[in-house]
Amino acid sequence: MKIKVEIAFAITLTILLLVLCVDKFFDLKTQARQGVNDKNFTLLNDALSVYRGDNEGLCPENLEELVPFYLEQIPPVYKANGKELFAVKNTSNSKDFDKDTAWIYINNKASQDYCKIFKNDR
Repeated sequence: MKIKVEIAFAITLTILLLVLCVDKFFDLKTQARQGVNDKNFTLLNDALSVYRGDNEGLCPENLEELVPFYLEQIPPVYKANGKELFAVKNTSNSKDFDKDTAWIYINNKASQDYCKIFKNDR
């Protein structure tokens, strides 16, 4: 009888530890995706800064002009579910995201956010 109780306790403890580890694993994946998004955001802004330096402070009409000289490709934004977004929207509104847009680039000179990049964190 004592052995059955010990086995049940060991099984319960194992299940509890597995549940806790799986939860932590998904938290780590989310944090890793956020870290990659932050790095990609910095990379994109650095390329934009170099472009402006090479072009007398002017901004490109769209981010695709940074490829291939300043970037190999436009980096993705990783959603919490692991989906990669690559689409860039050139607009005058920093809130103009849709579900498949990775980056918003403000290319309207009249906008207070002109020449800024926003990533889709939703």
